[in-house]
Amino acid sequence: MKKYLQQAYRINTRINSKIEQIKSLRELAERITAEIERTPKGNGDGMAGAVDSIVDLQKEVCDEVALLVSVKRDINQIISEVENIDQRTVLELRYLSCLRWEEIAVIMGYSMQRVFQIHKEAINAING
Repeated sequence: MKKYLQQAYRINTRINSKIEQIKSLRELAERITAEIERTPKGNGDGMAGAVDSIVDLQKEVCDEVALLVSVKRDINQIISEVENIDQRTVLELRYLSCLRWEEIAVIMGYSMQRVFQIHKEAINAING
């Protein structure tokens, strides 16, 4: 079950990676454009390739976002069935908000050890 809940984090990481790739390609496209403007005989092939890559990555990001929304909806349904509020909160912060354990401990005002204990209890509650 824990692996299933971690899907949202992994998808979110892939989305962020693709967004960074898009930023990098846009910067490259801007440099290519500047070079083409300085070179009268520039054929623009580099620019077209960069634009194609950006468009492809943007489509991938849209697909990943749609998947993330669907997965988070499913995860939220599973988490909502946990009765204990602390357990539910730990699961939401970890698997829906994708926070690090340290951040969860600070938000909840618990030690890391206590957060881990609550998490284990929550996973056990889900597994029934």
